Amino acid sequence: MSDFIEVDAGLVSDFAAEVEEMLGELERNIAIIEPFAYPVTPFDMPEFTAFLREQNIPDLLDSLKAVNRTVHTVKGNSSFMGFTRLNRYCHTLEELTTGVFSGKIYLSTDAFQIIARCPSIVNRFLQTVTETLKDETVDIEDELTEIRNCREGLLLLLSGASLDLQKIAESDFGKLRSRGRSIKINVDLDQYDKIVQDFQSFAQETNTLLEARGMDSDTLHEIRQGMTEHLDRLVLASQSTIALSRYPRIVKDLGRSLGKNAIFRVNRSTARARPDVWDKCHNALVHMVRNAADHGIEMPKVRAAAGKPPTGVIEMDVYEDHKNIYIRLADDGKGIDPAAVAKSARDKGVATADQLAGMSDKEKQKLIFKAGFSTKEETTTVSGRGVGMDAVIEEIEVNLGGRIDLDSSSGKGTEVLLEIPKSETLSDCILFGDGDYTYALPSLPGISYLECQRERIHTLPGQMPVYTDDGPPFPVLDVMERLHPGSRRNGGLQTIIRIREGGEAYGLIVPTILGHRKLKIERKKGLRAVVLDNGVVFGYGLTDPVIVVLDPEHLKSLVFA
Repeated sequence: MSDFIEVDAGLVSDFAAEVEEMLGELERNIAIIEPFAYPVTPFDMPEFTAFLREQNIPDLLDSLKAVNRTVHTVKGNSSFMGFTRLNRYCHTLEELTTGVFSGKIYLSTDAFQIIARCPSIVNRFLQTVTETLKDETVDIEDELTEIRNCREGLLLLLSGASLDLQKIAESDFGKLRSRGRSIKINVDLDQYDKIVQDFQSFAQETNTLLEARGMDSDTLHEIRQGMTEHLDRLVLASQSTIALSRYPRIVKDLGRSLGKNAIFRVNRSTARARPDVWDKCHNALVHMVRNAADHGIEMPKVRAAAGKPPTGVIEMDVYEDHKNIYIRLADDGKGIDPAAVAKSARDKGVATADQLAGMSDKEKQKLIFKAGFSTKEETTTVSGRGVGMDAVIEEIEVNLGGRIDLDSSSGKGTEVLLEIPKSETLSDCILFGDGDYTYALPSLPGISYLECQRERIHTLPGQMPVYTDDGPPFPVLDVMERLHPGSRRNGGLQTIIRIREGGEAYGLIVPTILGHRKLKIERKKGLRAVVLDNGVVFGYGLTDPVIVVLDPEHLKSLVFA
């Protein structure tokens, strides 16, 4: 331990949080320098120079500088904390990264792979120091030898020659691609939200004013569509897809440390969200991916005995709908034994015997998310003492207001599904209402509209009304009658919003359709007490006046109740 400070759990937690934040930026810079990696053999300086002519050298220098800065900062902080092994690792890696930046060695593909493994190795240190307040148990000798051998080999390869990357960047071919560089700026998210809200309010006021002055409907529609497209582009500028490049390296590094064969596979990544949401998700996913590699995937001999391929698979899907972002993480490992979980929970005081007796197998399995829980008897540099999975609950359910579902079968594997609500989204909505009430409904795939003819509605005792037209009959729900019983007037045109999902169809009877509009929807729970009940309210359109947005899933459940 350091002679200057007394290391305690709180100080270590702050250290880990600070380093964890730096690792996100490190991952982004590592991704930028990857295209600059060049094979070691055969190496030919003229060919390498020609290779550089096609690259954006200023980007390489900026990212290398950022990588050096991060490694150097972690090295200094680890020295202050007394984490000598982490300090040695960072010092040795810094010799490699500084050599590349200074031009004494070049970025070979082998050197890049070593640098690319840095975030997962540092994460391994963080896991250990968070649990034990020290890093003596982390074995890094193989990594240090690999770094030194790579650096020495590259020094010999250049035989004292030096690559002046700064001079290359200043030459004509170095600037060839820098002319098209984009500039990234940081924007305060609260300020950004206000810009979006102000733009939307202005757009709505403008449309209302033009409509009041008698502008024809076609022109008004074009103006609305144009403003909507501009707002869409503004919102899209703040959104990004989740960066998944770090997780294959984490799995590969852990697999090598544990003597396991495992790969990480991304099936799809189509959801978009603000970077602050993805940062919170990453904190949770690091623990989940590590847990899957450590606890889930079996040793090759164990898998072979169970008739499984020797290489385990951890896969991820990231997707969205109008309501949530979904992250699915699954492995084909040994699964979670509810009996083993129950025994460990009882032994560690996580749950009492009486509490366990009333739990289902699935409820017992979810105890793995409790603080201090683990089914492992020994502490390792990877698994620790069960600290970590409770951080998933903290990030997903507490910080993001989401939900975690777990499904595991003994011997077959485990699947975890994270549901993260879109707390503030810009969504296509259908507006409808009468003279007294106006509501919105998020637009769904498979929607069509029918003029409601009351004589075609048939009701049987104890069943939902059914509407018959030229096709098969389908159940319908009178939305306004449901929300405000007895207030519906018999007169006036009504519309059926018919929704098809797969082979299933149902309808929502609403008063006049007022049009379609992009709404920025606020879903904070504090507003739910204002009107109606919790179930039927999806959120509130931030308009003037505020529009209540109904939950289509809840309405569907009422149709098929």
